[in-house]
Amino acid sequence: MEILPVPSVSPDAYRLLLDQAAATRAAELDAAAATVRNRLAKAAPVQNANPLGAALEALLGACATVLTAWQQAIVAAVFELCLVGVMVIFELLGQRTVAGSAPLAVAPATGDQFRSTARATPSEPAPATKRRTKKPKVSGRRLVRTFFQDYVHTAPGARVEVKSITRDIRAWSSAHDLVLPETGALLDEIAAVCRERGIDIEVSDDQRVHCLGVRLTVASLPAVH
Repeated sequence: MEILPVPSVSPDAYRLLLDQAAATRAAELDAAAATVRNRLAKAAPVQNANPLGAALEALLGACATVLTAWQQAIVAAVFELCLVGVMVIFELLGQRTVAGSAPLAVAPATGDQFRSTARATPSEPAPATKRRTKKPKVSGRRLVRTFFQDYVHTAPGARVEVKSITRDIRAWSSAHDLVLPETGALLDEIAAVCRERGIDIEVSDDQRVHCLGVRLTVASLPAVH
């Protein structure tokens, strides 16, 4: 079998072959691009940029603005419910913590910042044979009225956060071994007493509730009368 010799290709000829192949490929790509451009030019224009929104608008019979407003309202309502749930859980946890700790005494401060410091009181273990006495049950309205009468006083320009008032009411009731109503009922009683005394209630932008025109004062925790 005779083996034919492979013809040698000079570097210049090899580069020329590569250039020809590249030119042929470029011409094919240009032809394909021209075909696509022709198809796009002949295609019908887009009638609606949001076909799903148009379909929903046609089915529900409402414009997109109304649908967006309803969506925002639903999201806001869900957010408010979550916020209220977190606040209620926080109040319940705070009530449980204060009930198991020492009573708090309210200390005066500048502006609307009032601190409650823990005052430890020695307690002796009750004898095993001694029966546990029941806590006196006082109506929530009378309890809140007494607290406001002794601790909350008029101060134009000042304000007190409702959370601080509920915290000190719990400490005051715990110091006198009184039974407190549930958190929701206690907040309702505070709002009712504020209406009786003409105290305005304001909700700030950070969702904190304040009583306007009043301040908390130091007292010696008198008994309920």
